[in-house]
Amino acid sequence: MKPNMKIIPPVVISSDFNESYQAALKHAQEIKKTYGNQFWINLIDKKKEQLPLGTEFTKLVNNLKDKDMKSLDYTWFDFHGECAKMKWENLSKLVMIVNEQLKSFSHFSAEVNLGGPSDDPRNRKY
Repeated sequence: MKPNMKIIPPVVISSDFNESYQAALKHAQEIKKTYGNQFWINLIDKKKEQLPLGTEFTKLVNNLKDKDMKSLDYTWFDFHGECAKMKWENLSKLVMIVNEQLKSFSHFSAEVNLGGPSDDPRNRKY
């Protein structure tokens, strides 16, 4: 690849879909062994240089889901398109999607306070 000074490098997509598929399958299977079902989120643009990359990635994921990884879920959320011009409230759309997926997973979350209120830096007196 010829070097350039652009902020966004050119997108290069492998012409060997099967090679990419096998690598993605191996990765997804290894992750599934450790963590179980998966939810993949694609945050790249749905326009310009990133569109072909996102399209190929979506094709790859759909092939994984159809053949070997039926428990894989996926969404493409165009972060820059949705949040352009400081429209951060549009992140609520992604939060709703992720929230629904999280409800389908079993997980555990806890907050541990080992020493009482003094552990919180806001409560320390100097």
